[in-house]
Amino acid sequence: KGQEAWFTYEYLRGLRNYASFAVTISTASALDLLNHTENEQLPFPVFARLLPLNQHNSATESNLPDSDLHSNSVREYKLKAGKYFLLIGSTDPRKNTSNTVRGFARMHQIYKKQTVLDFPLSDLKLAIVGPQHWRTPEIENTLEQAREECDIVETGYVSDYKLQTLVKNSAGVLMPSYYEGFGIPLALARSNGIPTLTACNSSLVEVTEANSVYSEPGSVDSLAMGMFQLLREPSKSLPQDDDWLNYTRDLIRIHIKESKAKLKTTI
Repeated sequence: KGQEAWFTYEYLRGLRNYASFAVTISTASALDLLNHTENEQLPFPVFARLLPLNQHNSATESNLPDSDLHSNSVREYKLKAGKYFLLIGSTDPRKNTSNTVRGFARMHQIYKKQTVLDFPLSDLKLAIVGPQHWRTPEIENTLEQAREECDIVETGYVSDYKLQTLVKNSAGVLMPSYYEGFGIPLALARSNGIPTLTACNSSLVEVTEANSVYSEPGSVDSLAMGMFQLLREPSKSLPQDDDWLNYTRDLIRIHIKESKAKLKTTI
């Protein structure tokens, strides 16, 4: 309560008064910033630079366990490679967790007799990964009802290497959010060549481009059909050369460019 007013009138106003320039993590976020200026012209430039679409961190990956331990990370949660969808993130309402769970259960109702990827659809599980924030009664009730139709696994928070393993071995990553500033799980999926299901809003189209199935986030049937399409016609991720090193270099270039511009103005 009161967070939106604080964000608009305190945080953003302070940013406008003191910032030299702004860098956002997507074009959608840049537009959001410009739309929250109370009809005032910003006294500084705003740059949009997507976070790296290749989310691999070489320093972290060099410390990852071997393939046997990778497999153990999947089996730890009673999952089988290629036989589960992954839903990553907290249960914040904008993440659309309840409808995503309903869509997964609805898919089982509609297509329960179908065989996909050489296994019965009834074998497909939904793994929900991440901290259980915003644990509302609606989400609790939705999970209880959905478990009557399908198998749902909640892992809670997992380490980075376990998350990488769960993504690599999944049949698809689901993120039909109502809003995202970027959508790191989608970039993580693309890095590993895993198909995704998402929505056409905020930054999500920028991150996924043509490598995803798009569904209406408010429609349970649309989500169910999209998930089934993800299994029947998995999209192939395009190679991503962009990484954290290029991202950092671009931020440095932006900083140097603006610093030189301000120096010329001062002189």
